[in-house]
Amino acid sequence: MDSARLADSSRDFKAAADELTRVQAHVQSQLTALRNANDYLSKLITDTQNGKVPPTDLDLAFTQIRHATNRMQVWVPVTSDEVDVLMPEMDYHLSRAKQEWQAGKTRSAAKDVRVAAAYLHLRQEALPANNADRLEALKLAEKNLSKVAAKVQNHESLQAHELDAALAQATTAWNGSF
Repeated sequence: MDSARLADSSRDFKAAADELTRVQAHVQSQLTALRNANDYLSKLITDTQNGKVPPTDLDLAFTQIRHATNRMQVWVPVTSDEVDVLMPEMDYHLSRAKQEWQAGKTRSAAKDVRVAAAYLHLRQEALPANNADRLEALKLAEKNLSKVAAKVQNHESLQAHELDAALAQATTAWNGSF
């Protein structure tokens, strides 16, 4: 918005219009995400009234709403002895999943991998339709994370490089979708 204002005041009307077009695309993306969240909530309300909603569906709904209202990444505080930083929430779950897997906490590691996969799924729903390459990358990353979560949960053999590859793929797909 500031760039549009600056371009307009400099009488560079084409640049101002281009900036406004970018703002409009962002607003349209938010509207689409909000519509999807609203549709999901409508179904969730009906299912809740009928007693058919597991707690994970509520978590998914709250995550979807949070992403719909804030089209940028969600950040969480990460504290260390030396510094307090912010980390994207999906990255936080991936990082925690790796630490838990290395510590042998397979159940919580699988849960964090599934949470990260849910973020990828929600991002797919919010992505504009004309982004086929980004959508495909998100789908593939979500699929691979789901496979990793199943392996971890079932105590199947999983090599560190397999886990690292799936986590890196998810981070790359996520960052590339914005």
